[in-house]
Order: sequence, then structure tokens, then C-alpha cells
Amino acid sequence: MTAEDHSARNFDLDSFNRAQDEIHRLNRHLPPSDVQSLAREVIERLAQRSVPSHATHSAQPDREIVALSLALISKEPDAAKELIMQAQRDGVSVPELYLSYLGASARRLGDWWDADQVSFVDVTVGVTRIYGIMRGLRPVWTSSRAGGRKSAIFAAVPGDDHTLGVTMATDLFRRDGWDIDLEVGLDHDALVGYLDLADYTVIGLSASGRKSLAALIRLILAIRIGNPAAFILVGGNIVAEDPDIVATTGADGAALDVPQALRIMNHLVGVGT
Repeated sequence: MTAEDHSARNFDLDSFNRAQDEIHRLNRHLPPSDVQSLAREVIERLAQRSVPSHATHSAQPDREIVALSLALISKEPDAAKELIMQAQRDGVSVPELYLSYLGASARRLGDWWDADQVSFVDVTVGVTRIYGIMRGLRPVWTSSRAGGRKSAIFAAVPGDDHTLGVTMATDLFRRDGWDIDLEVGLDHDALVGYLDLADYTVIGLSASGRKSLAALIRLILAIRIGNPAAFILVGGNIVAEDPDIVATTGADGAALDVPQALRIMNHLVGVGT
């Protein structure tokens, strides 16, 4: 297998393109203030997780970060993706691509944004491409999740006080053999911080309606950064209100009721229903 074949196998172009479409859709449907909040979420979460590169692939790694940061906001939509795929071919691991490349570039974009060296439009473009690249790299993480490990957490979207349904679902899933934890009442940062330290195969998020959409999307973006291998399932009344909720949020699935959720979750982890 050539280096090009190996890189292509470990980078999902369809997911890369779908993820960018998701962000573009959000830009059209959410208020500008919510879009700005989402952009800041991605940049700050990735920047917090960034670490200095120990790669030996370049004598001037900072020059690579500047080049990647500029590519992320350039007029060439595939420029940043090609740099990442080239780094893969050069032997950079996926964790390092996340932390030392995307994380450092996110920090650089944030610094440029704060210094008014780039516009909000530039940053939105950069964040869209970062998110797309993250999703493109995801097969490397999720390939380790095969084997039927039935471990999950159910949580209500922060600010959503309709938690009876998710509590009842927890009990029903436990009867089906799932190891389920339940977290309700946590704010966004507390829930994300908890999930960053956990290792659940599936994260189930309950939202009572479209009023929780912005909070749900923000939460999913943060989870994708901290838990790239986790499968995300959306439940609650929001699924009935928005038939396109999976496309809108980038979740791995959505369920209207417990039986459907069981089928989807068992499928995600590779076990029979």
C-alpha cells in the first residue's frame, strides 16, 4: 500500500465534505451571535488541548502551523486538508494532528481574531475547515470502537429542564444490558469537562425542542473535540420537530423512542438487537 493509499484510507472525504455542509447550514439558520459563539467554542476547546509539536518532520514546526493557519482561511477550500493529509503521509499520528497541528492552528486563528488581524468571516471559514478535517480523521478513532462495548452516558442538553424521559430511558437501557450513566443538571462547561475525562462508547443527548438547538450543536461540537471516538445519539422532542436533526447537528443518529434508540445504539457498537 502506498503512502497516498494509506492516508486516503485514514481520511474520510465524504465525512469531511458533509461536516463542512453542516456548518454552512448552521451559518444560514442560526443568528450571527450563535454562529460566533460556536466558532469561539471550537477555537477555545482546540486551543486548550493543543500541545507543542515534537515532530521531527520539519526543522521549523512553527512555520508549518502558520502555513496551515493561512491555508484554513485561504480561498482554496482544500488547501488545509491537503496539508494535513501530507502530514499523515509523512508519518504524523492522528493525535498529533489534532493537538499539535489543528490545536495550534486554532490557537493562532484565535490570536489573529483577537488582534483584529482576521475577520469573523475568516475565522468562520477556518473553523468550518477545521471541523471538516476533524470529521475526516474520525475513522481512525472510531475503528477502535468495534466489538460491542455497551457503555453509554445519557445527558440532558444544558438549560433543558425536561429530564423525565431521559431518566426513564436510562432504566430501560440497563435492562437491555447497557452500562448507562446519567447526568442531568450540569452546565455546558461542567458536562464537557466531565466527558473529556470519560471513555463512553455512546453519548446520548436529550433535547426537548428546537429552543435547545443552539445549545445542542454547541455541545456536540465540544464533544467532537474532546471525544472524537464517541458515537453521539440525539433523542427527545427535538427529533420529532426537526426530521433533519442528524444533518443539522452532525450527530451519528437520532431516535424518536427507546426501541429505535436501542436499535441505533446496538448497530453503532456492532451488536445485534
